[in-house]
Amino acid sequence: RHDEAIACFDKVLGLNASDSEAWNGKGMALADKGDLSGSLVCLQMATKLDPLNPGAWNNEGVVLREQGKYQEALECFDKALLLDPNNQAAQTNRNNTLQDTNRIVQLGTR
Repeated sequence: RHDEAIACFDKVLGLNASDSEAWNGKGMALADKGDLSGSLVCLQMATKLDPLNPGAWNNEGVVLREQGKYQEALECFDKALLLDPNNQAAQTNRNNTLQDTNRIVQLGTR
């Protein structure tokens, strides 16, 4: 079903390449499919087109975290929380990313 969703988002983007929600949706569909590189390109386009969308910032952070880019992920979660301080998903993702980085630091000092 991911391929069908991606095809639908591509149709929308073919009609309106500046539709940030379509870029966001395509990015998440690609992430669900395992294409993190393609996903990140789409999510970065979504946040570029609509920098006031906390959901898109959160989603970009999720993909960056999956890629092991923890500092960049934290920056995205912080942007999402600045725009929407009550965004539970961004807060949870930020906390989980901080825990991941603490584990990495602890492993490195053993």
